[in-house]
Amino acid sequence: MLFKLAFRNVWRNKRRTFITMGAVAFAVFLSSTMISIQQGAWDNIINNSVNLFFGFAQVHDNGYWDEQSLDNSLFYDTKLNELPRAIPEIEDIAPRVESFALASKDELTQGVMVIGIDPAREHNLTGIADKITEGSYLESDDEGAIVASGVAAKLNLGVGDTLVIISQ
Repeated sequence: MLFKLAFRNVWRNKRRTFITMGAVAFAVFLSSTMISIQQGAWDNIINNSVNLFFGFAQVHDNGYWDEQSLDNSLFYDTKLNELPRAIPEIEDIAPRVESFALASKDELTQGVMVIGIDPAREHNLTGIADKITEGSYLESDDEGAIVASGVAAKLNLGVGDTLVIISQ
């Protein structure tokens, strides 16, 4: 009886009912669309951040996170090259050594992160060679460096300039 009374009341003013139904349907559609866009953007941000440099996994020696020093770095063993074959989820690996240093040119000095890489393997993992804006990407036997654009601007560096780095 109560349902029948409610149904009659809803359809007593058909225009008001259709306007309300349309408003609710439009709000649900917009809400679903915005949630989809937000989730997609968030997933894209995470994927781009992780793929840009870190990767989804890192391998460190025991005690490295307690004291992040080059003394606690993991000795790179060729057995690590077998990880992609042993664990199907791993696509590739790239060995790195990371440290902080003071970079200087003339009278300008800036604290920087210094990362030692294997150029070929690093490009396979992160595609870094495609992001070079000036100069060329490193070869295995090069004695050069890739400098971030912000550091280059702050130190007034250009291709071929000398950069002095002091670190442990």
